[in-house]
Amino acid sequence: MLNQEIKDKVLGFVKGKPHGCSSQDISKELGINRLTLTKYLSTLYSEGILGYK
Repeated sequence: MLNQEIKDKVLGFVKGKPHGCSSQDISKELGINRLTLTKYLSTLYSEGILGYK
């Protein structure tokens, strides 16, 4: 199970970037390991909350 606090941080960051951002941007800004972040992004995508370009 994923940490809700981290999910909220990721969503908050992404919502502040209306033109999108890279996983590297998110990882660097939030201090989350890129591999860990990938798990969160994949989950948010599968839940229909985020999309990819």
